[in-house]
Amino acid sequence: IASANLPANGITASPVSNGQTDVVVFGFTVTVSGGTQHFNQFVLGCTSQYYSNAKLYRATTGSTSFTGSQQIATLASPGTYISFTGLNETITNSSCTYFLVADINVPTYVTLPTNIRFNFAQAIGSIPYYTAYSTNISGVNFTVASPPAPVITYAANTNGVTSQTTLYSGQTGVVIYGVTITT
Repeated sequence: IASANLPANGITASPVSNGQTDVVVFGFTVTVSGGTQHFNQFVLGCTSQYYSNAKLYRATTGSTSFTGSQQIATLASPGTYISFTGLNETITNSSCTYFLVADINVPTYVTLPTNIRFNFAQAIGSIPYYTAYSTNISGVNFTVASPPAPVITYAANTNGVTSQTTLYSGQTGVVIYGVTITT
């Protein structure tokens, strides 16, 4: 079991923004040589519960890239102990790369910036007999920042703002101020 936590593999770069969705937060590669191994559970860890909507993806055969990967499991609720159970992963004399994707959700009572890091704990198989493979792989130490502030610009004489400089009593349908908001 090896780390796949490189930007070249599709891991999102730090920092990330609070509220950012579908962040590729962790990757690991499982290699089986000299036979076949069935895995029904992957156990990961996290330094905090500042995420939601966690999903496990499998890269296409022979690839260590997130591009083209397929979702194979979802996590019911976030926690520092992350267990994807009920898997049916079979690897024969090859390698398979997996990615954890999640939304970043830091509660309002936590001061930003803060950090979050995912890690690998175990790959568990039960066919033909119970086997647990453990290793110490830590992912990117993500800094979670506030979402970027919107940029507000005055839109003089554009986008329907009336270009006349004198307004008269009783005049209607005059747009006197316009703004553009971008994030």
